[in-house]
Amino acid sequence: MKFKQVIEPESQETHIDIDYFENKVNIYSCKSTVLNRMIAAGYKPKNVETINGEACSAIFEFDFNKFPRVVSKGMFKCD
Repeated sequence: MKFKQVIEPESQETHIDIDYFENKVNIYSCKSTVLNRMIAAGYKPKNVETINGEACSAIFEFDFNKFPRVVSKGMFKCD
């Protein structure tokens, strides 16, 4: 799966949600660069949202103990 940038530049965002009770980390993004980097690194989205049939955002879920490895890959650097 390859994401195209469907969302306008001023609305692009990435959120990291940590559920301390469940020991889960959810990463939501609608920035195609982040999404494509996550997929290229071998991560599979838990959920993909579409607009007019075009994939526009996704949520990735990780166990908390794997989260530092995800961040260290440079997924979220600004371009």
